[in-house]
Amino acid sequence: MAEQADGSLVSFRQIAAIEAIPKDFLAKILRQLVEAGVVSSTRGARGGYCLARPASQISFLEVIEAVDGPIVLNLCLGENSPCDMSCDCSMLDVWRRAQAAMLDVFRTTSIADVRRSGQRTYGTPVDALLADALQ
Repeated sequence: MAEQADGSLVSFRQIAAIEAIPKDFLAKILRQLVEAGVVSSTRGARGGYCLARPASQISFLEVIEAVDGPIVLNLCLGENSPCDMSCDCSMLDVWRRAQAAMLDVFRTTSIADVRRSGQRTYGTPVDALLADALQ
């Protein structure tokens, strides 16, 4: 989608076919990206999807969190940590600093930055959708 001219639409079928993503799964991902304001959709025979803003203004973190929710490097850092030892954990500060560093990289890396890197990753269907958005 990022390769398209501003406002140019990519059809649902094109995305599904090119990226080999099951249509039900793709529909769920696109719905989440639209709800988060990352992607815009247009209905109708000539409808489709495009990035809601320029790729340089959409962070990698926005895309990930739109699909997966908040990112935590370790469960002890989550809102409802299941760990009873987090108060006494010698690793908690390490996990917090690593979390902050990771989020900073994701927050300051735009879709355009990733696209320029020329790296395409197809480990999961979400990776494939992101790769399509980054082209």
